Amino acid sequence: MSIVAQLDKGGKMTGIRELLPGIFVVDDICNVYLIRAADAVIAIDFGSGRAPDFLEEIRATHIDWVLHTHFHRDCCQGDRLAIEHGAKIAVPAAERKYFDQAEEFWKKTKLFPYHSVYSDRNCSTWNIHVNHDLNHGDVLRWRGIDIRAVETPGHTRGSLSYVVELTGKRIAFSGDLIFAPGKTMTYHDMHWNYLTPILSTGSDGTVTEMGMDQGFRPQIESVDRLLRENLDLILPAHGQPISEPASALTQLKDRVSDVYEAVLRKTVHTREPTPQWVMPHLIYLGNTSFGILGDNGKLFLLDYSYGNDDMIERGREEFGFGEIEIAYPTHFHPDHGGFKELLDEEPFEVWADSHVVDLLENPKRYKLPGLNPDPVKVDRALGEMEDFDWGGHHFTSFHFPCHTHYASGLLVELDGKRVLFCGDNVNLVQGRKLQGSFVPASRASIRKGFLPSAAKMIALRPDVLIAAHGRGAAYDVDGRMLASFGEWVRKLERALENLVGLPDYEWGIDREWVSIEPYISEGVRGEPLPLTVTVANHLPGRQEARVSLVAGKGWSVSPNEATLEIAGQGRMGAAFTLMPGTELSSGRHVVTASVEFAGRSWGEVAECVVDLK
Repeated sequence: MSIVAQLDKGGKMTGIRELLPGIFVVDDICNVYLIRAADAVIAIDFGSGRAPDFLEEIRATHIDWVLHTHFHRDCCQGDRLAIEHGAKIAVPAAERKYFDQAEEFWKKTKLFPYHSVYSDRNCSTWNIHVNHDLNHGDVLRWRGIDIRAVETPGHTRGSLSYVVELTGKRIAFSGDLIFAPGKTMTYHDMHWNYLTPILSTGSDGTVTEMGMDQGFRPQIESVDRLLRENLDLILPAHGQPISEPASALTQLKDRVSDVYEAVLRKTVHTREPTPQWVMPHLIYLGNTSFGILGDNGKLFLLDYSYGNDDMIERGREEFGFGEIEIAYPTHFHPDHGGFKELLDEEPFEVWADSHVVDLLENPKRYKLPGLNPDPVKVDRALGEMEDFDWGGHHFTSFHFPCHTHYASGLLVELDGKRVLFCGDNVNLVQGRKLQGSFVPASRASIRKGFLPSAAKMIALRPDVLIAAHGRGAAYDVDGRMLASFGEWVRKLERALENLVGLPDYEWGIDREWVSIEPYISEGVRGEPLPLTVTVANHLPGRQEARVSLVAGKGWSVSPNEATLEIAGQGRMGAAFTLMPGTELSSGRHVVTASVEFAGRSWGEVAECVVDLK
């Protein structure tokens, strides 16, 4: 039964069912497939570990092997139980480190700040003993059955599918490569690189590729690889059996291509990124920074990147502006809100949209790429559509959640024009059209972010648009050009609706539908730590979520479990108190949140880190 159908029927987990003679599926946090030969079974993935409960029912006594398709926790969370039952563990060779070196990964991986959006933090929090690893083409021969590994990256970089001939059929256990015909369960797992794919054409005609290290091409290549297998059946890690593999895979390939075409940005840069006049009262100061000159000769600074202080000084010498009086970041990324080093050199006030404030002041609270390494105190939090005057100019600050939910825009009446500073939310692409940068890991939303922002931009009626990474270019815009942004957003939305298999496509782009805050805590043994687990409900009706923290031996948690009644399309948090025992070692500890939502267990969906002193 598919997740969509399961949720429609109330979501309750079932037990085990026979798909073909000798092939069974256990309903768990992922599909756990069992192949039986005599009194033994081999498992494909292991979920939370329910499979041993059903061995007697299928006339088996033990599990010989567990073969993992990839490293995500929903596939291996229950491996302790498999090992206790004597099972050997086989994993993709390219992902072995996420199994038997998981604890080392958590000790050494850079948690703050970071820019990677790859899903490697969705790995086990403890070392899983590995007996064997498999590369593309390797064959595991078990009780007269040949199980061949086929590399199928996309959902992760090292994913494997397992192809076997049983009961006269060629069957692929495909992991999370495919969820249903033409569908993947999520989109965000395919987004490996922070940058969305960019083809940037310079003034000399040279085309530069950026952000191409994504899962799109590998996913398409993996689909082609399985198409060449001439399969009769696909058994995915989530979803129901796929009985017409060729059409299902072909449709998936087309839909992945559609999303890739939607997110690909074909930009044009015709200016050198050096300080220069843009308008009589506007200076481009290099990188992402712009300065508005006030009547008093002082500067209103928009965005600032670490290491840009030399360009600020160069601009001051060349253009003759005085002290910086106010600085405004369009969002929290260090190439926009990295004011700390500049504040160490000269005093000024920082004003920011209210959605951005806490990320600047308390960055370790959040699991987000591109957070500032140094907190920045905000002197004034600006509300939605808040107006203010400075230096003879009129300003309007507003929430502009595209590139990230925590982003803003600034409309300034400057030199007789309405100038919109849009940060990283909007970019000029070929054909004088506007397009955005869609980064799911930055908690970007189409329905609650891009679409209302597109409408707001039209309502603001700017004459000039300035993108932070446009090398100082000011684009004259008209109604048609502004409308092109909304047209692009709707194109992306249609592509995502077609691709994502979860009941609402927003669920499939929300990597942090369950989150723990603060993400990084500093704790002292014997002293309580407050944590909040927030769950998003992307379904239309009210849903119940049951949440518990998994902290391990030596920790106590209160309450043991929290129940949330979450409104449709809403979010709600549950408060917990975590107490580290005095016997715990100092250093980094990982705590996870186990979630039951809409009547189904989703396993340890989210994690946070506690550094004990």
